[in-house]
Amino acid sequence: MIHPHLDVRGGSERLTKILCDGLTMMGVEIKIVTSRIDEVWFSKYVNRVEFLRAKPDFDAVVNEIAEIARKVEPDAVVAMVQEPFLCYAAKKGAGTKVPCIMYVHFPLDEEIESENLEEYHRHYRFPEIASKYLSYVDAVVVNSIRTRIATKFVWGVDAEVVYPCIDDVFVHPEPEKKVREPAILYVGRFVALKRQDFLLLAFKELKKHVPNARLVLAGFVDPRHREYYEHVKELVDNARDELKDVELVANPSDEELVELYKEAKVYAHPRIGEHFGMAPIEAMSLGGIVVIRAPTGLSEVVENGVEAHVTRSDQQFVQTIKKVLRMDYDEWVKYFDRRTTLAKKFNAKKFGTEMIEVIKKVIQKLKS
Repeated sequence: MIHPHLDVRGGSERLTKILCDGLTMMGVEIKIVTSRIDEVWFSKYVNRVEFLRAKPDFDAVVNEIAEIARKVEPDAVVAMVQEPFLCYAAKKGAGTKVPCIMYVHFPLDEEIESENLEEYHRHYRFPEIASKYLSYVDAVVVNSIRTRIATKFVWGVDAEVVYPCIDDVFVHPEPEKKVREPAILYVGRFVALKRQDFLLLAFKELKKHVPNARLVLAGFVDPRHREYYEHVKELVDNARDELKDVELVANPSDEELVELYKEAKVYAHPRIGEHFGMAPIEAMSLGGIVVIRAPTGLSEVVENGVEAHVTRSDQQFVQTIKKVLRMDYDEWVKYFDRRTTLAKKFNAKKFGTEMIEVIKKVIQKLKS
């Protein structure tokens, strides 16, 4: 399993950890190749890591991955980010017959700008040459039908959908059906596309109608986008003086996230064009009502108005949050079991099983 940077707490890193969990449950022996690792998230797998030590130069990185693949002799390789060169490097070391699967979160990294491209290189990412190495990828797996369409349009590649799953830490057998205060929660990395700043603006409007509402912005500081976090922090500090009910929780532990999910009456996800969205599933798992801004891959797996509310504009998004905040207990709890039951379907073992099925198909294809 290859992921260039497992020290950043984001969706692809979390999903890599979940795949490790799922495969381990199935008795699959794994080896992780990365440059850096979060020793909390990956505490069970630190002794299974082959660290990349090369300077952030394309040829040096390729040669080091090739050397690791030559030494490990993997039965299959899974690249957990949309970097086809990782498959090229693995095949260079382990041979062209080794099955290489690439999990694509989106074929273009929408967060890349000319100003931060060098930071991506320092994280062993080379998105500008992605299409050059697509022929070394034996199967492309994507996180939603939405992403499959985009991958076809951008790369001309047919992909198989395997929906992301959530970490077992967010799966509780019997979430508590308690009365919740009018708290709004949003969880996500602090990057501009996640739109934490918009939610602060919307909150000022919501406070006019729900004076006792609270807003919690929780998430992880991405070193490639630290300036956006500082911008949001400044906005929160200013809003706190005016509203006194805004909380910023940077780099929360999983235990803190669980408690935040349990307390929130509504989980708000303002990101436009979310490829899928693991945090909304985490929120559903712990009983919260999710309001998400379309277009979104999440709409493929929920019944709108039941497991989640999918809104089509910023105005509808804000109005729906207001409606949920004002719900009495009986209305809020109405689809509680539907929300938690849906979320339980997105578990690590399921994710591991579906990824193994893709690998088996590739092996069969290469043999024929």
